[in-house]
Order: sequence, then structure tokens, then C-alpha cells
Amino acid sequence: MNFLITYRRRQCLNIVFCLFLGTLLILSGCSGSKISPTHPQQEFSNAQLLELANTGQPVPDRYIVLFNFEIAEPASVASEMAQAHGIALGHTFETAVKGFSGIVPAGRLNALRNDPRVLKIEAVHVQQLDAQNLPSGIDRIEADRNPSADIDGVDDVRVDADVAIIDSGIDGDHPDLNVAGGVNFGNGPSRKWKDGSGHGSHVAGTVGALDNGFGVVGVAPGVRVWAVRVCGNSGFCFTDDMVAGIDWVAARKQEYKNIGGSPGINFAVANMSISTNDDSSPCDANSDAVHTAICGLVNEGVVFSLSAGNDNRVKNAYPEVLAVSALSDFDGRGGGIGSPTCRTDEDESLANFSNFGPEVDIAAPGVCILSTWKDGAYNTISGTSMASPHVTGAVALYLHANGLAPATDAASVDAIEQAILNAALPQSDPCGFTNEFASNEPLLFVNATAFGGDGTCDDGSGPVNDPPVVTITDPAAGSGFASGETITFQGSASDTEDGDLTANLVWTSNIDSQIGASGSFSTTLSDGTHMITAEVTDSGGKTGSDAITITVGSAPGVTVTQINPNSMQADTSVDVTISGTGFAAGPDVTFENANGPAPTASNIVFVDANTITCTVTAPSGGPPRPRVWDVRVTNTDGSTGVLADGFTVTTPNGTMGTDI
Repeated sequence: MNFLITYRRRQCLNIVFCLFLGTLLILSGCSGSKISPTHPQQEFSNAQLLELANTGQPVPDRYIVLFNFEIAEPASVASEMAQAHGIALGHTFETAVKGFSGIVPAGRLNALRNDPRVLKIEAVHVQQLDAQNLPSGIDRIEADRNPSADIDGVDDVRVDADVAIIDSGIDGDHPDLNVAGGVNFGNGPSRKWKDGSGHGSHVAGTVGALDNGFGVVGVAPGVRVWAVRVCGNSGFCFTDDMVAGIDWVAARKQEYKNIGGSPGINFAVANMSISTNDDSSPCDANSDAVHTAICGLVNEGVVFSLSAGNDNRVKNAYPEVLAVSALSDFDGRGGGIGSPTCRTDEDESLANFSNFGPEVDIAAPGVCILSTWKDGAYNTISGTSMASPHVTGAVALYLHANGLAPATDAASVDAIEQAILNAALPQSDPCGFTNEFASNEPLLFVNATAFGGDGTCDDGSGPVNDPPVVTITDPAAGSGFASGETITFQGSASDTEDGDLTANLVWTSNIDSQIGASGSFSTTLSDGTHMITAEVTDSGGKTGSDAITITVGSAPGVTVTQINPNSMQADTSVDVTISGTGFAAGPDVTFENANGPAPTASNIVFVDANTITCTVTAPSGGPPRPRVWDVRVTNTDGSTGVLADGFTVTTPNGTMGTDI
């Protein structure tokens, strides 16, 4: 096999990651930086990558070097070794494991192995991704019945947790996802963490797509998802990139614990839907680098959900993870009567591609799963990759439902894992499934009492009950009306089982409570900004709703009282929350009255009359000193308010940062 190997380096990076609703994490440095996602770039065709993945051949000349964990300054040691041996340095690992990866010249391996600081050297290999309607998987594990998830088509409850998606990236602009930020270690042409494959975005949607009335909904609606990109757009993943991504998550978790909060990230759970080696022994000196890194992350207090793989064989999974096999389900309920949709398989059985076995912990839906996709789209695909994020979302939902903080060490991770497994349904349960492979993994179940649910499930003995679909057709969202003006409301409601339910619609306002019923009526409302909700419940107890915001009367005076966080570095982006009064649907956010290029706001979300969220991007350029900007919010009717000197843009060490 002939490979073209080229080398690309950056001598200095400044990398910024933004924690949704309040935390700015800034990591900067030159060679040896703890999370530098650079790598001497080896260029392979997809055919070459496929051959490497299928044959198990190592990547030519590329190695992972692990140090003894007692090494205090792994970045310095890595730099020293690279210079001494002529190594083109790639990733440096400092938390989950200690060591580095890189291109090692011929004849230098023995010298490295003889260095007493080196624990082991491992060749890099190529792994592969395990490839608002209510998705069948969400329905099958009964997330829609769980009151803590509150799945009703209204984005009023978001699961408060941070989840790492170690995958191909995430579509950061997808309207159905709450993407908090990301980092890129993937060996691709782009240095960004945006998903060019679709796989990572699909995983993220199953974990936590928003319950916002359109698209799909996840197991833990609205949970903060972080893109940890370790795979290229073609779906191939180098093991050293995987280790680097896991190490980054561990470093952020450790940072959070050490300083009691910001700027670390208190990750609750990580999902990795990527194939791994077989190793059912606990971590020791003989464990492969990916396994060792996962153990380091678990020791920091992060639950790890891992797809079992798609080889239709017994899988000897790492014991420190929740290893997940895939259930074939086509109708979102038990009973085994669903008809195949996107692929041929038997309803309520273990998927015909799924790995299984005594070392696989739990099963979850993984066949014909509808979820978010790249470029703001949606897609239906199958794999244990699709099963694992159901479990990941369940971990976040479990913590949310019980008011628990994320784990802090391996013991508390184990307690959470046991709670998930104890709540799962045995295969013999009426809501269980048939496993022709005679392995015993139970079925994930999130309406258990341990999740705050009532323990009920749809065992398939009754008819399928889809929720009603509600649409408000008049007035348009964001409309404004004069004080005392009569407003006409119109809407429709349809249900698969009950037919037309328009006459049963109930309309409410967050200011005036119930304002009407039926599909059409007229009334007057109090002055103010109203969240109008139209809702109906069908004969089977399923509820559907739609919501809009309108303004009545002169727009209240707009005031801007706070922006959080209130500072950032140039050439980065950060998610912020703006507080004040008089905000209305469709606001604009601008920055003014300072020198240099002004920050810009995107992804602006009107939450309510007192809250706006958005993403602020500060371009490079301008004077190398802090710039203090006024923050202005302007409603669609022209009413506006400003927070003077409310936002500061700084430069790292007096210079502009470089983008990744």
C-alpha cells in the first residue's frame, strides 16, 4: 500500500470553547499545548482508509507513546523526545493518559522503548463509525411518558447537563440542537469541529434534540451537547485522534473539579459510537491506548456510553463503559407486530447486525432511527451507533430527574451505571424483546420510577396511539396589535386515531391564562408580550401543542441589564444570555461604540420578554488591547435598549488569536 504523507504544523494556537449560558473557556499555547488539535497530516484516499480499517494494518510510521503516569510535565517530555528523535509531534495527552502521538522516523522505536519514562508504544490504527416526529426509539424506551423529560412540543424544559459527543463533529447551526461548543482532533482537511459526515449530528439528536414542536426530540431534550471531532467526513477515525478527544474531555472535567466551576466543563456523560478493540479485562499496563484513556476519563467522573459494534458477533467490551447493542423496533412499542420500514429485520428482536454477549451491558433501539443530520437536515439510519446515544441521553435524564450532580470519580460513575441497568427491562418483561442470540442484555427503560416515571410501558397489546398534530395558522408569530384590538385566533388539530380534533383545541396565554377554545375565535388581550399556546389531548391521553409569541399594546420600554458572560477573546465565539425587559419575538442584538471590528450576534433566540440567548463572534483585527462595547437589543417594531460598556473583547497576550 502506497501512502502520500505530508506534514502540516502550527507553531502556536489559541483555542476557545464556549460553555452555553455563562462560561468562557480559553486555552492557548504553543507547541505542547494540552489540547492542540494539530497533527502532522497524513493523506489517504477513502479506499486506503477502508483497507486499513478492514485489515487491521497499522497506519505507517504513526504511533501512540504512553508515559508512566508519574510524569509530571508530559507536554515538556513529549517536546523533548520529539526533538531528540526527530519525531513529527502530533497530539499531546495530559489527563486521561499521559504521552503523545506522532510520526516516528525509521529506526527510532527501540530508543523510545528503552526510555524509562515510556510505559508502552502502540501503532495507530483506523477505526470506523458504527453507522418533530416522535422517533420510534424515543417512543420505545418510553421517554415520551417520562414527566421529567416533559416531551410535549414546547421548549420549556431543557435537561441541564453537558454531554460529550466523541464522533465526526456536530452541525452547530442545527435549529433542533443545543450545541454548546466543540473541538476538532479529526484528521481531515478542515480544522473546524462542524460535522461533514452527518453521523455525529445524528448521535447528538438522539441524545438531546430540542422539544420545540418541530423536527425530532431526544431522550434528554435540550441537553448541552459538545462536539469532540475525532473522525473525518468519510467516517474513518485514527486511534490517536480518539485518545486526544477523550483526553480533552477528561482535562475539562478535571479543570472543573479543581477550580469548582468555570472555565472547566462538568461533563456528565460521553458517547462514542466508534468501533473499538475487544478487551473485557479491567485497565492495566496491557490495555490499548483507547481503553486506557477511557479508564482515565471514567476516573475523572464521566460515564462512558459505547456502541457494541455492527459485526453480528460476541463482543468483549471494555468493562468500564456502558456497552450498547441495538434493538430492532419499527413501531415504538413492544409486541413484535411492527412492519419493517427502512431495512429488513424482525420487530422486537436484537438487530441482525448487532454485536452482543455477556460483556454487552444493555440494548437500545438502533434500527431505522430518525434524528438530526448535517446541514440542518434529518435522516434515518441504523447501527449500534444509533443505540448508544439513547443510553447517553438516559444518563443525563436520570441525573436531571433526580436532581443529581454529575459523578466525580469512578465509584460514582459505577453507581449511575448501576441505576441505569437496574431500571432496564429484562428481555422476559411484557415490554421486553426477543433475543435470538441468547445473550441477556436488558432493554433501556426511562419511564422507570428511578427516572421519576410511573413504570408504565406500551407492550403492544393495545392500538398504537400517535400524539395529535397542532398548528396555529393565525395570527403569525411575532405579530403586534394595538391596545384593546380584537385579535382573531385560528388553528387546526389532527390525530391519526381520532381524526379532526380542531374543535377541542384549548388556547392559553402566559399573561391572561385560558383565552379561548375551538379552532377559531376572537378576543382582546392585556398589553404585553404573550406566549400563546394551542393544545389538545386525544382519547389515548397523548397531547399535541403549538405556540407563538405576539405583542399587544405599545411595545414596553426595552432595557438591557446584563449579558453573561460579559467578556471574550478576539477571533472566537461564545454563547451568551442577555437579560432585561421588554424583549419581543425576532429581536436584533448589536455591539457598538468601541474601536475595531464589532462583535456579531447569531443564533438569536427570544426566550421570553426578559431573556435572549445568542452566539457572539468577535473577529480578529483592531487595536491589541481590551475593547469595551455597548450592547443593544432592538425589537422588530424599532423599540430598543442598550447596556453601556456591557461587553469586553480582549486579545491573548496582546495579540490576535488564530482560528482553528
